[in-house]
Amino acid sequence: MNWQVASTMTLLGVVGIAAVLDVTAGRIPNMLTMPAVLLGLVLMTCRQGAGGLVLSLAGIGLALALWILTALVGGSLGGGDIKLLGAVGALTGPTFLLQVLMLGAFAGGVWALSAAIHKRILLASLRRLSMGMWCAAVTRMPEQLAPSSEGLHIPYAPAIAIGTILTSLWVTIG
Repeated sequence: MNWQVASTMTLLGVVGIAAVLDVTAGRIPNMLTMPAVLLGLVLMTCRQGAGGLVLSLAGIGLALALWILTALVGGSLGGGDIKLLGAVGALTGPTFLLQVLMLGAFAGGVWALSAAIHKRILLASLRRLSMGMWCAAVTRMPEQLAPSSEGLHIPYAPAIAIGTILTSLWVTIG
């Protein structure tokens, strides 16, 4: 069996399903992400032996570190998003996951910006952000920097899916 093909098909299937569910139902179920994490551990081990298992665990560890970081700064990622990133990390390892995070952040930013423009809350959000920055500079209290996200919820699984697809293409073509 070609373990690389199995891993790639699993990866793309999981992020695709998660993106659709996040947009339509507003959640990413554990029934999708947890089996994907376990399958990632198995597939990486079958592909690369003990080294693959270590890379898979490191990918999961990176997702957990991101969860801790977002929790400390008042996180904007939901639990489903973090578990989806854990599945991506388990199936690919930490280097691939870092690339997914960078491209996904860009895709998510573009999506959030277009949603803010569409909902006509971009100027109010920018005003709130600039006021928060000014308050943080004057009072030296960075927690006042976070703008309110009232009226705007962006499901993040589609951004993760876009980052995953673009990274997969980059790795395959490049």
